[in-house]
Amino acid sequence: MKAVIGTIILVIIFFIGATVFQNYVQNGCEELSEEITKLEGYIDDENWEMTRETLGLLKEDWEEKSKIWVLFLEHYNLDAIEVAIRKIDTYSDLKDKTYTLGEIVKLRYLIEHLSEREAFVLSNLL
Repeated sequence: MKAVIGTIILVIIFFIGATVFQNYVQNGCEELSEEITKLEGYIDDENWEMTRETLGLLKEDWEEKSKIWVLFLEHYNLDAIEVAIRKIDTYSDLKDKTYTLGEIVKLRYLIEHLSEREAFVLSNLL
């Protein structure tokens, strides 16, 4: 009987931890999406100074989040986000609006996809 109770307690702890982490990832993705929206507006207006400043904040925020996320999430998804951010950085240095906005769209998709993959829905559990 002790083994059954111990197993139930471990399962409960697992689900609580998974829920907390899922909320952490969801909130992090929302924060990154807000920064991406600001960045997109500055790029669209060709305000390269504010683009660089906002991109710096986005990169700092990403560095913080990725240190924890790398422990629990697939590296392939995180690497793709990292590559997109680096491309945005390079294209914004070149002041190339078209390519920078193209990478912004890609980055937004990757962040939304990451958020969806971590959601507790039946399709993710099967």
